[in-house]
This record gives sequence, C-alpha cells and structure tokens, in this order.
Amino acid sequence: MMTLSPQKRILVGGLLVALGAAAYFAWTSYFGVSKNLRTNPVLKKDYQILRNEDQKTHVEQISMALHRLNSYRLPEGLAEALKREKDPRPQVRSSVAESLAMNVMQGEVLEAEIRLLGDPEEAVRVAALTALSRVGDPRRIELLKKAMANPSKSVREEFLIRSGLYNAIQGSEQESHLSAIHALLDQHKGDPGLNAFGLKVLLRTGATDARSLDRVEGAFLNSATPKELIPSLYRQLVRTRPELLVKRFSKDARSSFVALRITALNSILELCPPERWDVIQGVVNDPEMDPQSKMVAKRIASHLGGKIDASEKILAPPAGSDRCAVSRRSKLKHPDTGKGT
Repeated sequence: MMTLSPQKRILVGGLLVALGAAAYFAWTSYFGVSKNLRTNPVLKKDYQILRNEDQKTHVEQISMALHRLNSYRLPEGLAEALKREKDPRPQVRSSVAESLAMNVMQGEVLEAEIRLLGDPEEAVRVAALTALSRVGDPRRIELLKKAMANPSKSVREEFLIRSGLYNAIQGSEQESHLSAIHALLDQHKGDPGLNAFGLKVLLRTGATDARSLDRVEGAFLNSATPKELIPSLYRQLVRTRPELLVKRFSKDARSSFVALRITALNSILELCPPERWDVIQGVVNDPEMDPQSKMVAKRIASHLGGKIDASEKILAPPAGSDRCAVSRRSKLKHPDTGKGT
C-alpha cells in the first residue's frame, strides 16, 4: 500500500475539500430550489431576473416575474416579493401586494399586506385592499373599518372597503354597504374609469338583489361600457338572468370582440340556446374567424356529443343524445326555448 508524504496528503485533502464544495454548490443550485424552477424555463428566467435585478431591469419585467412565480406559490417567489415591500417604485410595491395575494394570506404574508394598506400611493393601497378581501382572518373587519375611517381614502378604496364589509358581515349593516356602493356608482357615472371600477367591485360582492342585477344588465347592454368589462358582466348574467343571453346568443357568439365571443361560446352548457349547432358550425367555417374561437367551438361541439368530420362539418348528435339538454350544469329546464327553471 502506497504511503503519501505529508505534502501530498495536504494536497489531496485540499482537492477533496474543493470537490466537495463544488458538488455542494451544484447540488444546491439544482436541487436547492423548487422543482418548477428546475423544470420550467420561463419561471427559471423570472427567478434569475429577480435575483440579478439592477437599475437597468425594467419595472414591467419585475412585476411579471413576481406575478408568475407567486401564481405557482413558489417559496422563492414569496421571498422575492417580501424583499420588495419597501421598494421605492410604487409600481413594484403594487406588484408585491398583488403577488402576495396569490399565497396563503396568513403570517408574514398577511402582515405585509396590512403594512401596505398604509402605503402613500393609492395604487398600492388598492392592491392591498383587493388582497384583504380574500382573507378569512377575524381582523379583516377591524382593518376594513379602520381604512374606512381614514378621511383621505380615495373613491376606489371606498368601493373596495364597502365591498369587503358587505361580504364580511350580515344583516342591515351589510345592506347599508351595498346601498353605499350603488350611491357611489350613481355619483360617479359620469367618470368612465371610476364607474367601471365600481362595477367590477359590485360583481365581486356577488349581490343578487334586483337593483344590482338591473345595474349589471344595464351596463352589459350599454355600448359605452368599457369592452374589457363585458365578459365579466356576461358571466354574472349567465348565473342570474340567462334568458336575456339566450335571446342574443347568436349575436354574442359571433361578436367582433374576441373576449365576448369566446365567453359566449363557453356559456353554451349553461344556456343551451336552440341555435347552438348552427352557431358552432358558423364559427368553424368562417374564414375570418380567429383560431382560438374555432378551437373553442370544436371543443364545445365535442362536449355536447357532436362529431367533426374531415371536411370540418359538425355532425350534431340525435336530440336525445345532445348533452346540452341533459347537462347537470345547465340552469335551464327547457333548452329548446331558453326558459329557466
């Protein structure tokens, strides 16, 4: 057996230490992060952007990276968001409030959101209030009432505070907050931005009283309503006033507004409009139609039990096999007439 000299032993020992350190570094670099960061190149790039951020890194890049990483609830994304709670850029702090809300709203996440409620920028406070609406913590009511008492709160903040209180309490006090939301909408109907924001908040309350539903229907039928709000209004009406949408299904499913068109096509199982097969075939055959709408139409046709042959012709199933008529999701007893249960 060969005996090493003291000098060689020192050299070998040093090499082993170096190899061990290199192996440990490689192991932690690969296995020391969440699996999604190792396997998803987009998330991996997002993480690198946040870890290597400098003055040249665009705010939009930071915001998108925080959003994506936290949408997967990665601990690395949460850590990066918490690090930026006091970032000097308001847009980054807003992104922090929004991305933190994708995590479980407890412990350090909830405490960070509470601190962001006192941010000097309205956009950051609005993002934190939006996050607070998802919290089941008993402190929510106390925090919302404290925010309501702030004399410098904005109209957007008041919308969110009253919506949160409406969903957190019961009885006459709940009704008073809903009435206040409607009063704010009436007061600011001349301001398209505030009116649209207030309508979004009203949709979030889930209120099903006639006054709220009339306002939602009116906004949906009003050509001045911002387009981006229409799909949300449509989805609310699918649940509450489907008969209105059955009457105009053909028009909405062929709308020039892509988001409305896709929303309408996806509502077939709830509405069961009598002309559904003609509309689906029309969407598939239209040479001007976008690929996404065609894909949705084909998927819906398959859902309903239809077949698509090589020439793209949709073969509807026999009346008794049409899954729209028997779907448990359908809210309508009479899919051939569009009359509800």
